[in-house]
Amino acid sequence: MKTKILVLFILPLLIACKKKEMEKDMISIVGKWELRTVINGLTGQKTDYPNGNGNIIVFTKSNYQNYSGQKLIKSGTYKIVKEISAITNVMGNRIIYDDETDAVRLFIDTHDGNLNLNIDAIDGSGTIYKGIENNN
Repeated sequence: MKTKILVLFILPLLIACKKKEMEKDMISIVGKWELRTVINGLTGQKTDYPNGNGNIIVFTKSNYQNYSGQKLIKSGTYKIVKEISAITNVMGNRIIYDDETDAVRLFIDTHDGNLNLNIDAIDGSGTIYKGIENNN
């Protein structure tokens, strides 16, 4: 009887610790990001965009807004999940917009104040955004 009661108290603690460990490993993209570079997946050609170009993504904890110029072109919800990339075979951060789990797989990472988004395909394109108002 004491063993069952002990298990009932310890098991939730172990689950909570594992959940906190996973949350600690999750990437934070909360903030405001402006497009700097688009990389063509087929050719590798880069197109650079100047500071103040107005192509902006704003992320809150669970929502996003995508702007072209001053015009809102799309908004909704997002979540980040840990998945293994089909290209690199490495665990990464996949972003899923608007619960569209069947959409093209898009992996993200942050590095040196940049947000990198890459399509998980051999010839997939990528984009680099510069943080302009980061909270992460």
